[in-house]
Amino acid sequence: MNGHAQPPLANMIAESRVSTVQAQEEEATSSKNFTGEEIAPVSVLPPPLKPICDLSDRRYDGCEMWGDARTASGANRSSVYFIPPPSQLATTAVATWSIRSQSRKIVGVREVIVRSLNLSSLREAPNCTVRRSLPAVVFALGGLTFNYWHAFSDVLVPLFTTARAFCGEVELFATGAQGWFLNKYGRVLGALSRYAVVDLDADGEVRCYPHLIVGLRGHRDFDIDSARAPNGYDMLAFRIFVRAAYSLPPPTAALPCRSGGTKPRFMIILRGATRRFVNADAVVSAIERAGFQVVRMEPTSTAGMDAVAREVDACDVLVGAHGAGLTNMVFLRTGAWWCR
Repeated sequence: MNGHAQPPLANMIAESRVSTVQAQEEEATSSKNFTGEEIAPVSVLPPPLKPICDLSDRRYDGCEMWGDARTASGANRSSVYFIPPPSQLATTAVATWSIRSQSRKIVGVREVIVRSLNLSSLREAPNCTVRRSLPAVVFALGGLTFNYWHAFSDVLVPLFTTARAFCGEVELFATGAQGWFLNKYGRVLGALSRYAVVDLDADGEVRCYPHLIVGLRGHRDFDIDSARAPNGYDMLAFRIFVRAAYSLPPPTAALPCRSGGTKPRFMIILRGATRRFVNADAVVSAIERAGFQVVRMEPTSTAGMDAVAREVDACDVLVGAHGAGLTNMVFLRTGAWWCR
């Protein structure tokens, strides 16, 4: 990272005022149309800046800023300040949004305050201590992400949709950061960004970016709408991406039973409490009599993702009662079966 002091606020204000005066001087006073009739003067002032935040989607709130966006940690809620281009400062209205920067905005997570400034409020912006030339994405942890399915559906899949197009040249900020989450899914996060995830709530720097996104684009539960995603990304693209993150072979590689195994491998997910098979031993015996090699998976919160990914990849079939364990279908190869 390279830190540079920002230009003095006085310079920015002066630059904006010069732009405004020049625009006013260049404004047409009056003219005549081709019939000789007087027409109203035409202003050359730039149009008002469009809102940088959109809260209209039923699933997620999102903000996207180009120009000068600055992060700042806070005791209760962290903030992002946006300074519009100098030509817009005089005509832009101050606006503030409170954003739940996860893809399921009905869930309570730590919010981020996004504040768009104008000429009169410019002094609110904190001075940059780190200035970066790459984009950044702010997202929230917490909520329901302790659940394996929600970790993928609410964070990892929409984070892929939001950040993958930057090809690793993007910095990630997490609010409500949880060390266990960052460790458990470190391979996915590391494949999305070449830089360590920043805990925004504890960050002592004011980091400035030319392009910053607050919030994750989550289209549907554990799904991607390719018509709305950058580069037409879909769940197949996510599956290819996440398999590569865990160093698995391409999904089109031959299924385990066709690459030397004598029996197809059948993974059954056995939950210990709810949604469990009450006759698990009998079910396993029936599967074995049908000619399968059975692999029992008993999901735990401490299971290492590398080992889980390799184990699922080595199976031809994945079966379980309705539950978070079926999220592991992303690690199955093309042509493998899963059902619940």
